[in-house]
Amino acid sequence: MSEFNPSTTVPASRLALGIRTTLAGLVLRAVGRWQYRRAAAALHQLDDRQLEDIGISRNEITRVAARLVS
Repeated sequence: MSEFNPSTTVPASRLALGIRTTLAGLVLRAVGRWQYRRAAAALHQLDDRQLEDIGISRNEITRVAARLVS
């Protein structure tokens, strides 16, 4: 028969906090990816002259979009 050891159990409140933290992290990452994709798509729609006017080249779009989101 096994013995109950309270040091190995996790209180319900800590477990709920861990679940909420994990879910919040997943939501924040999903929102960040969505914002990145929107920013990159908007920059890809600009022509080369417009991109030059704002100081970036077409091959920098992914880096600039990542900076805008972070």
